[in-house]
Amino acid sequence: MLQIIRDKLTGWVAIIIFIFIGLAFALWGIDIGGANLNYAAKVNGEDISLNDFRRQQQNQLSQYAQFYQDGIPPEIEDRLRQNLLESMIREELLSQRSDKFGYRVGNVAVAAAIQEMPAFQADGEFSMDLYRGRLLAQGLSPAGFEARMRTALRNAQLQQGLSGSGFVTDSELARYVALQDQQREVAWAIIPATTFLDSISIAEEAIVAEYESNSDAYQSPETVAIQYLLLPRELADESVTVSEQELQEYYDQESAVGRFGGSEERRARHILISVDDDTDDAAALAAAEAVLARIESGEDFAALAAELSDDPGSKAQGGDLGFADPEIYVPPFREAIVTSEPGQIKGPVRTQFGYHIIRLEEVRDQGTKSFEEVRDDLLLELQARKAEEVFYERAAELRDLAFRAFNELASVAEDTGLQLQQIGGITRTAGPGLASNPEVRDVAFSDPVLLDSENSDTIELDEGIMVLRVTGHQPSSLLPLDAVRDGIRAKLARAEAEARAAELGRTVVEQSLSAGQLVTEGLPEAASINESRFVKRAEAGLAADLLVAIFAARKPQGEALINGLQLASGDYAIYALTGVKAGDINTLTEIEVNQRRRELVGITSNLELAAYIAKLREKASIRINEEQLN
Repeated sequence: MLQIIRDKLTGWVAIIIFIFIGLAFALWGIDIGGANLNYAAKVNGEDISLNDFRRQQQNQLSQYAQFYQDGIPPEIEDRLRQNLLESMIREELLSQRSDKFGYRVGNVAVAAAIQEMPAFQADGEFSMDLYRGRLLAQGLSPAGFEARMRTALRNAQLQQGLSGSGFVTDSELARYVALQDQQREVAWAIIPATTFLDSISIAEEAIVAEYESNSDAYQSPETVAIQYLLLPRELADESVTVSEQELQEYYDQESAVGRFGGSEERRARHILISVDDDTDDAAALAAAEAVLARIESGEDFAALAAELSDDPGSKAQGGDLGFADPEIYVPPFREAIVTSEPGQIKGPVRTQFGYHIIRLEEVRDQGTKSFEEVRDDLLLELQARKAEEVFYERAAELRDLAFRAFNELASVAEDTGLQLQQIGGITRTAGPGLASNPEVRDVAFSDPVLLDSENSDTIELDEGIMVLRVTGHQPSSLLPLDAVRDGIRAKLARAEAEARAAELGRTVVEQSLSAGQLVTEGLPEAASINESRFVKRAEAGLAADLLVAIFAARKPQGEALINGLQLASGDYAIYALTGVKAGDINTLTEIEVNQRRRELVGITSNLELAAYIAKLREKASIRINEEQLN
């Protein structure tokens, strides 16, 4: 077809077409910048990768799919998409801000953070094989993941800096405790819907009407059977060998980037005088200079830090920041400690947080580990890396062979030596064996594989690399009435029982309003009746929706406030609220007061961070690629 077009596109026909194209460009122009569509959004000119967005979206949808038997509703899927995009925009804004402020995270900090992640540990120890395998399953490379970790740690530094300056006054804390520890005096009764089930009879006509009017609810699940090949990761491990020369070269390569030590760590103390809404720059500078004068006159640095520092993270330790790679600090602070000798004091040093008085305590050199000390670890790493290369090569071969075979896998099995296997009875939401993985089911039910009978692309799983094809398809169909009659009868009976419970409950509410108190006479024997008592916001044993209603109600003014509601369980609750008692901070121990203070600081810090990000977003240039995302 392309050759025919080329042959015909000559002479006067080509001239006319090119004239029209030229006129279009002259009149409307062409957006060269818009030609690159491989982005989900642009934030101040920086791309948020469309592939990254789609990968995260697929992982998210796979997790949510287990909760929706008939597929995720479009409105839920759209909300998840919007939330994910907003999250990625927020991270990009923070990343740009932390870069502007000069935050840095060294290789040692990145490696330590990764090694501490439970997902990459076996028996409490970091496993390089598990690390590479988990990343492979998510379609990530170690370099890419480590770059993301570095960005996340930098963003965390910025967020900690913003939240670290948070504080609350004593009056704010007292109001928080008064509200959070508030108790409400209430009596309540619950009418179980099951009370009425025995007296309900569902006519056959009602069952038939429900079956016919809601036939979509009584369908057998759509199922497929698949044939597949699995390339296990273990196959690559068996063919890998590593020579001593390769090990030595690998050691030299890793040593050159400081992996085995040799880096310098410094331990410093500091006293921070914050610049904030209550303290302007001039006042903070004057306060910092006064602190410095007290230190120079002989007062103890640690004692002054414990008394005066606005850094809650180090204040209790006398301003001690511990040993750290200087790269983790913001530039002015970093410059101060790397140019100091132990015991030397510098300041006031201005950062975005305020003014610092800094004393360098110690410097230590991380000794370089010898080849013999790390040989065994390097051997395992290099074996894993070479095995991964072999594995990827075989995976690429499997992908190419499956693509060329198009709609059969028997020849691919013969060429690769892999066993051809079968799985049946797979629905969109569940399946046995490897089909329990949502990604396998998504591929099996995709249009090219299901409708066009094509071999799938490769699927990366924890177990290995998989390709599949659909060998059988059973569409969803209406189940016979006899198969669902009992279920329909139970469903209709339950709905009628809940309606009767609500009807009786509303009657009790009216009677109680007339009496000015909870009326329990005439309630069924199975009803749960609770005498008036004070309950807390987190009262155990009380239905969550009833508890929410009790604390959302206005305060009673003299007489009982009486109301009712149908609970999520279908039962009906009636309550009579008669009193409200505020929490009293004076009844708390010192430990409890400090705990509440930390809670409130955390809440206010999160609100301040949200406001900060909202301000960044308001000022940012953000372009969302709606066409690609939709």
